[in-house]
Amino acid sequence: MKYCYAILILISSFNLCAKDFKQRVDSIKIKKDLDEVVVTGQLNPIEKNNAIQDIIIINNKTIKSNLFNNLGDLLKYQTIFNLSNDNILGSSILMQGVSGQNVKILIDGVPVIGRLNGNIDVSQINLSNIDKIEIIKGPLSVNYGSDALAGTINLISKKVISNKLNFSFKNYYESVGKYNLDFVINFGYKKHKFSSIFQRNFFSGWSKNDAFSLLPQKSVADTNRFKDWNPKLQLSNKTTHVYKYKNLNIRSYGEYFYEKITNRGRPLSPYFINAFDDYYYTFRKNLGSELIIQNKKHKLQSVFALNQFKRVKNTYYKDLITLSENLVDNRSDQDTSLFNMFMAKSWFSSKKQFINYQIGLDIIYETASGQRIADNTQYQTDYSFFSNAEVNIKNLDIRPGLRVIYNTKYKAPLIPSLNLMLKLNENFQIRSSYAKGYRAPSLKELFFEFIDINHYIVGNPNLSAEKGDNYRFSSTYSIKSKNYKSSIKGSVFYNNIKDKIDLYKISDQYVYFNLYELKTIGGNIDVSLLSNAISINTSVSHIGRSNKINSNDPFKYIFSSNYTLNCIYEINPKLTLNIFYKYNGEKTEFITLENDDIIETKRKAYNALDISINQIYLNNKLKLSFGIKNIFDVTDLSFKSGSSVHSNSNNKLSIGYGRTYFSTLSISL
Repeated sequence: MKYCYAILILISSFNLCAKDFKQRVDSIKIKKDLDEVVVTGQLNPIEKNNAIQDIIIINNKTIKSNLFNNLGDLLKYQTIFNLSNDNILGSSILMQGVSGQNVKILIDGVPVIGRLNGNIDVSQINLSNIDKIEIIKGPLSVNYGSDALAGTINLISKKVISNKLNFSFKNYYESVGKYNLDFVINFGYKKHKFSSIFQRNFFSGWSKNDAFSLLPQKSVADTNRFKDWNPKLQLSNKTTHVYKYKNLNIRSYGEYFYEKITNRGRPLSPYFINAFDDYYYTFRKNLGSELIIQNKKHKLQSVFALNQFKRVKNTYYKDLITLSENLVDNRSDQDTSLFNMFMAKSWFSSKKQFINYQIGLDIIYETASGQRIADNTQYQTDYSFFSNAEVNIKNLDIRPGLRVIYNTKYKAPLIPSLNLMLKLNENFQIRSSYAKGYRAPSLKELFFEFIDINHYIVGNPNLSAEKGDNYRFSSTYSIKSKNYKSSIKGSVFYNNIKDKIDLYKISDQYVYFNLYELKTIGGNIDVSLLSNAISINTSVSHIGRSNKINSNDPFKYIFSSNYTLNCIYEINPKLTLNIFYKYNGEKTEFITLENDDIIETKRKAYNALDISINQIYLNNKLKLSFGIKNIFDVTDLSFKSGSSVHSNSNNKLSIGYGRTYFSTLSISL
């Protein structure tokens, strides 16, 4: 019955949007910026429709719906992504059947480091200072190197355009126990512009049986102290300086991020007066600068970045009567890992010529240190030369690319690519591409060393890079008038990734090896309708995965489907309705049991629906938002194995907190 109510809300809201759109479309002229400009992986900024790759743009309207606090919240409503949640490792993604290990995540073109179990925790990437997000389907390893194999996600920060001093304050509350605060200050002086954002995100933790509480409550020292979703605190600051003089543009920034996850243990029997508590700390420090010099025909661009990621785990033995705690004297219960990356990247490109070209150098120096790294410290350096060219012959665009790599720790592959786009007319485009991508073995996979009485896990310095071949084909038909723009796109793809890196058990030892081959195949159909008043996007995907560990094993594809319907409807210039719906199809997964047997399990299909309303007051100075998340009230799903359904919590996949309500207050001065 709860599904019926939610579907009724969705259909009613959609009908309201469509009906009013029909009434208003004749009186509204479409804005000039409907063809959004893309910069990721391009020789020069270009309109999305003219870009040679398949690209998704998540614009500022979507981000400003206030439904999404971090990148994970946003990507879970994209058809080509699936999201997984872990209480300790955070949120990880699957893109078109390929794990987040093979997805490059950038902020203004700079890689995000700090992968846990191979994945970036996308819940740590806040969106308060993000203007839009560009997602490139398929490999971009020619431009961005390692990890850009399944796709690339580039978050574009907001730009300061005025010299006036202004402040903004945002307060977010969600009934599950989330309390977020943002404060932004912008100002400028002559050719200098400054921006600084401060954020505090707090989550008090949640379990199914928790009673509603408007304000955070103190933890009670009983069995309820354990949470299905761990308490979390995030603090961050980013300060940016921009200098612009004639054809010179310099942007510099400094950023700090802190996160604390509290994993409270259950009271220990027989007296239930003690417990083991784990604390996980994440520290990120980023410094960087971007320099652009250009004229009418050429552009020189350089990026320099120093990123640091530190992860600390501490385990304490806690007295639940006195609340005193002592650090556990066991080496395996404590860990500190530190990763650094220095990047220097420069490229030179031409524009507005018959043959446009791009040539560049990319140097990345990485270090890893910690008690679980061989010899406590390891490093590697990556030197790359990359080049792209683009030529237009009548209605055909041709873009070949090449990346040549030398790495100090492993033999790097040669990375070519070829993209084609045929414009049959102004409304119909066909794109086709072949690209090779790769993922370099991480320093952890090369030099990990965790040996004690209970563990024997080591890296392998002889690992090769994961290498993938990607083939894509898509066609787009669009109609554009003064009042609206609509399009339909169909696309298919095929991935073949070899030498996948994973742990392999030899006796009682685990060692990293290049183990297996992964193939993915699938397709998408995307339909969109856009005007000044309304934006409707619907998409369906059908994707298959196949793993092959032994050379004699046949490839068997396991398919799953997703469907999304997103609507942003401007009821009037001051009132906006936002609707985001996704159907997540049944998904087959393989789970390794403690005895190393592998069983096939199925995760049931489920629906997700979020709705919000935004209201503007006082000439855009005051904004209020109210909304409902997870209207279908999905919390977790049981895995189905054979004919039985496992009901214990260890065989359930956490999906969400259940239905929650939120409000946002934003003030700009």
